[in-house]
Amino acid sequence: MPEALKQKISQIQLNGGRQKLDMEVKILRKNAEQAMARMKEFKSQLAAEEALYNGKRNQYGPRWRIQPSNQLNRQYYNEIEGNLCLT
Repeated sequence: MPEALKQKISQIQLNGGRQKLDMEVKILRKNAEQAMARMKEFKSQLAAEEALYNGKRNQYGPRWRIQPSNQLNRQYYNEIEGNLCLT
């Protein structure tokens, strides 16, 4: 067994061994789930904002001169979709 691997195993054992690694993996999974829930929440908020924009555009017609919501928020949609595709 290579010396570097032996040192790594020893370091892991000194830091709590398998139980510590399992706990860290569990924490990482929980954090990932929470992050995914937040991304879905943000996506929902963007969709609600876009629906509000569309309602105002329909209400005011050509007098509504604000840039379309989906254009303003395209970067956010792309980032959220990219992150949601990672799972």
